[in-house]
Amino acid sequence: INAEYMGHNMAKNDEEQRRVQGAGGVVYRKRVGHPRFNPQVLSIAVTRSVGDMAFKDEAMTEGKPSGLVADPFIKSTTLTTEDEFVVIGCDGLWDVMGYEEVVAFASQMLVDRSTPPQKVSEELVAEAMKRGTRDNVTVVVFTLF
Repeated sequence: INAEYMGHNMAKNDEEQRRVQGAGGVVYRKRVGHPRFNPQVLSIAVTRSVGDMAFKDEAMTEGKPSGLVADPFIKSTTLTTEDEFVVIGCDGLWDVMGYEEVVAFASQMLVDRSTPPQKVSEELVAEAMKRGTRDNVTVVVFTLF
């Protein structure tokens, strides 16, 4: 398993908390607090997000920084002939399934190479939902064979 997860929430990554605070953001219970409103009422678990403009737009934050950014975490890795597939998933998947579980799940579905990667992706989303994820779930599986 060649797995890398750079947690984009403070519950899983202390460095993200330091980054948010260094940017002038408010931290409340390991969440990014809204800079304008009481963080007990309005906070978000992730520290990196494409959307969530209420935490980024100057009109909505009165120009105060929240620490929420859209900068992605990028990891490069060299694939080998032993690698069979890649799973890319958002935190809604990783919050309820570990790397080994996801690999075993996908491997079992792909063992005879007849299951389309789209079906594996859909089943991983369904499994995350069944396990009670409380976040959105996006999963992309692609095969290397």
